[in-house]
Amino acid sequence: MHPFNSKKKKKNCMLTINVHSDTTTVALSWLVFEVSMRPHIEAKIVAELMEVLNGRSVEELEYDDLKNLKYTECVIKESLRLHPSVPIFGRFVEKEIDCGSFKIPANTEVFVPTTLIHRLPEQWGNPDVFDPERFTPERSAGRHPFAFIPFSAGSRNCIGQVFALNVEKTLLAYLMYNFHFEVADPLRAVHLPAIVLHPKFGIQVVGRERLPGELQTLANLSKSSLSSFASSL
Repeated sequence: MHPFNSKKKKKNCMLTINVHSDTTTVALSWLVFEVSMRPHIEAKIVAELMEVLNGRSVEELEYDDLKNLKYTECVIKESLRLHPSVPIFGRFVEKEIDCGSFKIPANTEVFVPTTLIHRLPEQWGNPDVFDPERFTPERSAGRHPFAFIPFSAGSRNCIGQVFALNVEKTLLAYLMYNFHFEVADPLRAVHLPAIVLHPKFGIQVVGRERLPGELQTLANLSKSSLSSFASSL
């Protein structure tokens, strides 16, 4: 086994930072698209953010705050379920695998369709519906551990997945704190099948700065529904 020296550590760190930029940008585009079409979800994100900030501005959001953005994380995961940044990935099978009704022979290249797995009705009731609360512990119980694989799975999964989720939380918090978005043309938001799942025509949204007092109004409107969500955790 080759030693994991400083040079390799540096290479892996640079790989994590550089590779995440395209996939995270695409993921954030789809995320803003989904949230912009659902004001009630936007309001709950804002309510949670205001509660976590507790009087601070979003510029004062700290790393330790991110773990408390639990509803926001559910929204991000639901967007990744419907729009996985990497819609398909490959594996090389070195030894024969018995899958019950069929066998995968040794020395076979296998492709895993993330997008299809994320929409299996037996794992995700009403799979085409955007529902962040699918990811509460109560509703996740009993779901197959490989039903949600936006970062691949197994020993060769994405080494930057925690980093990517934290980046998305931070950016979404900043955007929701400062701006309100509306989708200009939802029918043009279609997948472009490729290694990374870009929107074929881009994501067309119209944004405006938050009005004075708008954040608190949204937070007040969503306090009760956010409390119900928190009680399910």
